[in-house]
Amino acid sequence: MKLIAVALFVFCSSANAASFYTGNDLLRFMQSGELTDRVLALGYVMGALDMGDRAHFCTATTQVTGGQARDIVKQYLEQNPSIRHEVADIILIGLFKRLWPCPARGTAM
Repeated sequence: MKLIAVALFVFCSSANAASFYTGNDLLRFMQSGELTDRVLALGYVMGALDMGDRAHFCTATTQVTGGQARDIVKQYLEQNPSIRHEVADIILIGLFKRLWPCPARGTAM
């Protein structure tokens, strides 16, 4: 829980918080030797999970952790350089939709 609080603080106090991060930015944060950059990346991924879960994708049956989601995103960005110039949240939502699709509306979850 402390790590999440630190990530949110760093994310919100970052000078670049008002701008949109690209996949290149997110991968750079993930690969950084600076703890604050890596925590920012984890917070960004966890924020995307929280924001989109049940609206765009459904993680309820997977029990995925923030660390696992970060690892998945990092590997995806490393393996797909052609999309890294795109806005990071669009990349993440698209990836999470493919990984954790929601059941059809009207069916039990």
